[in-house]
Amino acid sequence: MSRIGNRVKKRIEALARERRGPHDISPQITPQVQQRIVNIQKAVRQKGDELRLAHPILANKNLIGFSVFSVSIMGILGLAWAYSLQLVPAW
Repeated sequence: MSRIGNRVKKRIEALARERRGPHDISPQITPQVQQRIVNIQKAVRQKGDELRLAHPILANKNLIGFSVFSVSIMGILGLAWAYSLQLVPAW
């Protein structure tokens, strides 16, 4: 490789190190660490499944979330309406 090619390669590597930052741990993930991550993910999914079986209402997470969202929006619109009629002070 030419002298310029080596300089360019070194500069690209330096820029990549700067972009990753000092707290980048991706190069440190070994197969053992990867296996631990998979085991933790399986345990979390299993616990979530157990909770959904024990509490059937959790099967309707989207409905619950949409209900909370809808009530919040209705509250905002209600307050805007009350403000427009000067029933609620601006402060």
